[in-house]
Amino acid sequence: MILMTADHNNAFEAIAKTVGAPRADALLAEAAEEMSFRYAEKWEAGLAAAYRSTLSPTELADALAAIRRADRAALAPVSVKVGAAFFRNSQGLLRQATDDAVRHASEEANRHAAAGS
Repeated sequence: MILMTADHNNAFEAIAKTVGAPRADALLAEAAEEMSFRYAEKWEAGLAAAYRSTLSPTELADALAAIRRADRAALAPVSVKVGAAFFRNSQGLLRQATDDAVRHASEEANRHAAAGS
């Protein structure tokens, strides 16, 4: 999601002008992965909150049992409901993680360009 959001914000073009398209791809991918790890705890808390706010106690117990059984078919209908709530409630965090990833990739591109000059 971070990469898709960064691409939507035209971050790639700006970085590619500095270091070229292949290096821009690599820098954005590395930065997005780093931000995914950096914000993992918040993503997980948001996902848990989406489950709690979207499902009844019975549905939540059934979903937990399906997760433990790795029963993807049983989770499919739940995922649609929970996914929508998670997406809705995570927009600010996604924006923050994307901004941080783009800033990090841009800084790396500028360092790379300065070292090559």
